[in-house]
This record gives sequence, C-alpha cells and structure tokens, in this order.
Amino acid sequence: MELHLSRESGRAFHGNFRAPKRSRPRLTVPHEDLEIALAIDVGIGEGGAERVVQTITRVGQTDMPENVAEGTRVAFRAREIPIGKVIISVDWKDPK
Repeated sequence: MELHLSRESGRAFHGNFRAPKRSRPRLTVPHEDLEIALAIDVGIGEGGAERVVQTITRVGQTDMPENVAEGTRVAFRAREIPIGKVIISVDWKDPK
C-alpha cells in the first residue's frame, strides 16, 4: 500500500490504510536524496480524531512505536516535504 504526497497537508491527514490484523506497521519513505528535510506526522484513528503517534523526519524504514488493532486507520499529515513527490508505504508486520 502506498500514499503519494506532493504538498504539505496543513491540518488534514491523508490515506486510509487499515490494519488487516493486529500488527506493528513498518513505514517506508524512499527518496533519492537521503538528506532531505521531512516532517510527516503519523496518526491513528478515524478522520478528524487522529492521534499523532510518530513524526517521520528521515528517509528510510521505521516501525511505528506501538502495535495497532485490526481495522485501525493509519494516516499521514505532511508538515514539511521536498518539492516533488514523496511516497510512503505501509507493511503490516507481526506485533512486538
């Protein structure tokens, strides 16, 4: 599953990733420039009631800091991204 972001989001979260099972999501943000400035909030919860659980500040892979229940919505809010397009992918790994 991927989300393509091309501009900052303001206060809105984007994406409608739903956990297919109890899991620890692994987030991947690839980019050719490994030193780009990023600030992408990761939120869980329904639209308008998201709770920020993490802020992505670098290119690469990171696991979310907590497990999520089956059906939980994971969404993203771009506060600072480079010109062009940033792609975020989510893989649902086994819980820790």
